[in-house]
Amino acid sequence: MSYTHYNPFFWNEIGFFGDGKSMKNKYEGDDGYSITSRIVFNPIQKAGSFFHIGLAGSYRKADANGIDEETNKKNPKEIIYSSPLLTQVKKKDFLSATITNANYQAKYTIELLSAYGPIAFQGEYFHSTIKRHLGLTSYQANGVYAQLSYLILGDSYTYSSDRARPGKRKPKELEVALRYNYTDLNCNKSNIFGGRSSDWSLAVNYQLNNYISFKLNYSYIKLGKHTPLAAGEKINLFQARALYIF
Repeated sequence: MSYTHYNPFFWNEIGFFGDGKSMKNKYEGDDGYSITSRIVFNPIQKAGSFFHIGLAGSYRKADANGIDEETNKKNPKEIIYSSPLLTQVKKKDFLSATITNANYQAKYTIELLSAYGPIAFQGEYFHSTIKRHLGLTSYQANGVYAQLSYLILGDSYTYSSDRARPGKRKPKELEVALRYNYTDLNCNKSNIFGGRSSDWSLAVNYQLNNYISFKLNYSYIKLGKHTPLAAGEKINLFQARALYIF
């Protein structure tokens, strides 16, 4: 359940969500739930330029983890953070942190989005804290990304007021984008090491028409020494995609 409100300078959405796994009777136990909200202030929205700054937050109780058949007690709840890096083709979790005896997680995000003519910038900072039972130390993780893009073909970027996001791409637009991403799932205080990664990506995107686009991407990825898979490695990744929007 969610509610969205927006006007020319302000956008807000708040939602309340249940634990889908428990609703499907996959796990016995108390249902988890979450409350999430996003607020955006966008003072500049005019032809050829826009600017917005936003803040999002989420509180989520850990999902049910079933009942122990021998003791008839609830299994300790856990929360798992994982990432296959920059591809969904080979789904291997290079980053993975399992937080046991989890009570709830609290997240916040700070976002910035701006464009002037054919130039656009987008960035976000993420932070998450997981509170735990049995007096165990809380787990913390964070990440950040920043992206600078330029339209080689095309006049300017557009903005979608009803979604507080960049607008739909126009046909025949050709874009080049440079992006930096950093993710840290290591937490020394709680002695949980899910890995750390950073990467630079260069992409070329072409919007053929309203439904078809082509994307070419190169990424240079560095993995930290505690990364569960390929620790300390450096990876060169090339990807090409053709997308059809229904």
